[in-house]
Amino acid sequence: MELSDRITVITGGARGIGAEIAAELAAQGATLVLTDIIEDELQKTVEDFKGKNVKVEGVTLDVGNEQQVIDAFKYIGEKYGTIHILINNAGISPKVNGKRRSTHEIPLDEWESVLNVNLTGTFLCTRESLPYMQRGGWGRIVNISSLAGRTSGRIAGSHYSASKSGMGGFTRTVASEYGSYGITANCIAPGRIESPMTKTATEEANQKFISEIPVGRSGTPKEVASLVSYLCSEKAGYITGTTVDINGGIFMV
Repeated sequence: MELSDRITVITGGARGIGAEIAAELAAQGATLVLTDIIEDELQKTVEDFKGKNVKVEGVTLDVGNEQQVIDAFKYIGEKYGTIHILINNAGISPKVNGKRRSTHEIPLDEWESVLNVNLTGTFLCTRESLPYMQRGGWGRIVNISSLAGRTSGRIAGSHYSASKSGMGGFTRTVASEYGSYGITANCIAPGRIESPMTKTATEEANQKFISEIPVGRSGTPKEVASLVSYLCSEKAGYITGTTVDINGGIFMV
């Protein structure tokens, strides 16, 4: 129960990787505040956790809306007194008939929407969490990036790759600015993980991707969640400003 009573905010926490991260951190004793824009799925996930005696609350939130983020984090901070852990997991990757748009086909509104959720949302939630972590002298920020931000978008579009690549630079700067407060900031870059997002791609595209992975399979949300749990622990206090790849060996550095 290493994270006992740690107030933990997870964006995009209603399903997939976000919900699995929530389960993993709850097992370590964390108090969860799950946010998501999909209200019905969020409430279902919250009720499921409550049925397992997890300390959890759901807050409907569009992470790309500045005022909603300000209001949500003010509410969380006032109710719980602080914020210890932030997992920036919310993200979108638009497809058309299961396929990405090539760069010359991407309309500006779609480009801006992807960057607004994936990158600006990460900035806004981090910005609103940092003062609480500073006052408490301890914090963990884990940003869920992507293999697409480390190499190129095999299935995702260039807007998704750009947003996830930008997340790495943002994370390194936050780590350098706030390390003296006991705050660490790291990225995790998953490859092909079984999740609702991967199902938006065609079966053919997914199978081609898997055929190129050295371990011969997709990853699981639980494997990502286990890594997140470690980075949130005291054991990882000397790890900051890095991007940890979890991709079955398809990209190696």
